[in-house]
Amino acid sequence: STEMHLKRITGLTDSQMDQLKNQIGYNEIDDLGMLNYGDFKNGITGSSIILCRKMEGVDQFIDNGGTLNASTSMRDVINFLKQAEKSVDNSANGTNITRIESGRGAPKLCVNPLEPVDGQPIKYEKWEKGLRETIGQTVYSPLLDLPPTTGDTIIEARDKELHFMLAKALLDGSGMHILSPLPKESGHLAIKEIQEWYGSAAT
Repeated sequence: STEMHLKRITGLTDSQMDQLKNQIGYNEIDDLGMLNYGDFKNGITGSSIILCRKMEGVDQFIDNGGTLNASTSMRDVINFLKQAEKSVDNSANGTNITRIESGRGAPKLCVNPLEPVDGQPIKYEKWEKGLRETIGQTVYSPLLDLPPTTGDTIIEARDKELHFMLAKALLDGSGMHILSPLPKESGHLAIKEIQEWYGSAAT
């Protein structure tokens, strides 16, 4: 079964699989496309970084059109994502966010995470440039400037994932207070809030 293949290549134990189902709400393999590293880390008690990265990798593998079967290995997943990453094209920078497909490019962020931003305005410009260079190569790119389309579950999931990445960068750099006014977990809103805060701090 697909569940058996998932356990085999990630190293999930029976107990951890139960947590995936009971605490996170996993029912079928397509559900992984709605989850991210933070969900796995918070929902699977005692999960290691490696396990969460593997789960995130399989998540992206499935989301990009990969299929788990008896012959699929973690190396296959990694190679698939690297190839998908190379296939990112300029359409990811289009103005119509609804045209961005879930399978267009694998995010580099699991191997090239966002740098922490430490709250000092003088360092923000360099951080924002790095943010755009990193995010700009991924399916999250349109969210830098455009809000997610309401009702598009794929884009809305990406928006939430981007929020988690930004929150971690701010948390590691002691700037988490910037996102506290946000009404929801949204990467697009987070970016706008960060830009507004640093713009005010620089004046």
